[in-house]
Amino acid sequence: MDRASPALIERIAAALTARGAPRSSADLAREFLGLGLLDETVADKLLRPVLSNDSRFVHGPAGWALAAPLSGGNAQAPGEATLAGPFVAVFAPPGAPFAALHGIASGVVGAAAAGVAVEPCYAVAPGGAAEVRRAAAITGRRLPARVVPLAAFARRLRGYRGAPDPLRIAEALRLPHLEEETTPDSHARLVAALWERWRDELALEEIATLDALDALLEERLEAAEFAGKEFDLATLAELPEGPGVYAFEDATGRTLYVGQSSSLRARVGSYFAGPPRDEKDRAIRAAARRLATHAVDTPPDALILEARWIRRLAPALNTRRAAGLAPAPDGVLVVPAGPGGKAPDAVLFAIAGGALRERVALRAGPKRARTAAARAAEAIFSAWGDAPGAARAEASLVATWHRIRPELPLVTAERAGSVEGAVRRILSDLRGA
Repeated sequence: MDRASPALIERIAAALTARGAPRSSADLAREFLGLGLLDETVADKLLRPVLSNDSRFVHGPAGWALAAPLSGGNAQAPGEATLAGPFVAVFAPPGAPFAALHGIASGVVGAAAAGVAVEPCYAVAPGGAAEVRRAAAITGRRLPARVVPLAAFARRLRGYRGAPDPLRIAEALRLPHLEEETTPDSHARLVAALWERWRDELALEEIATLDALDALLEERLEAAEFAGKEFDLATLAELPEGPGVYAFEDATGRTLYVGQSSSLRARVGSYFAGPPRDEKDRAIRAAARRLATHAVDTPPDALILEARWIRRLAPALNTRRAAGLAPAPDGVLVVPAGPGGKAPDAVLFAIAGGALRERVALRAGPKRARTAAARAAEAIFSAWGDAPGAARAEASLVATWHRIRPELPLVTAERAGSVEGAVRRILSDLRGA
């Protein structure tokens, strides 16, 4: 077959699309040219002149892949755009003569795996589509048509009531940021950081596509019904802003559902802030009579306590979280604690042998901090026997949060070398956290 045949090129494109991963030149030559004994160098010489002339194909260390489609007139079909795909963070405030863009290409299977540049599938902007249009006009760049309106997301699911400004959003919701960073580029990076954290939390809520997020944001808000319930809007407004666990009970005292969140007030309030999202939400609205909550120091504590409540209470509406948990590496994870007068400075989660061995609250004061760090460090250097399944499951929950927040320090025995070395690293990482 003619190597330059359009039909052959389209067959190769279809094969790369179906596989979703790069393929070597030798692999493609065997399947489409019938040349089975070519090495990679010879096969590449045959295919590169043909495929390189088609802008859809890109070549990297892992072989040939299809570049992500450009946005605009070539937008993805509904249902294909996932939150895990590459995105561009946009900052272009109204009336300002500047715009800043920050691209993120995580989660790409095809072109990113081949080591090449990737076009974003969607844009994230505090002001939504209008801000993206301003940025496109100012920069002359072609930006995606699919847009996540960051401020609208914060209002709908986090109770934010301020302006579409990334610094104000981060401050109001007590999310990590550096207040002294006030350049346009730093604002775009902050937009990206906020969204990367939120989309991982959305994955835990099984919201994985742009279509699912759009449906959630576009739902018409309804007045909450609290007739016959022992809690109301005032109760929800008084819940802690930090992490915690909640449980809904029906009129007989049976536990309906147990959940957790890094923002207890926002998550519990979301059940009554709009139409039910699914049958679970609908059942909670109809049957819940009482609400029990418990605030904790850190989000990993909330995940662990949720699992314990589920085991003890056997709620009717919960399903087992068996898939999606990250494997638990051995080490001490340093997690800064949330706001609160009695909260520690941080919590140290020590994992050894794939199980959670110690959970140590680290409080202010050099002596108390060193004592806590030593207790956690000794755990990862100790010889442990088999751990119960619950301890292994809790270690996986801690590891899952580390996947969501990879910037959190993890001190390993291999990196530290000794108990004293681990203590020094824990205290040093805490100061830098």
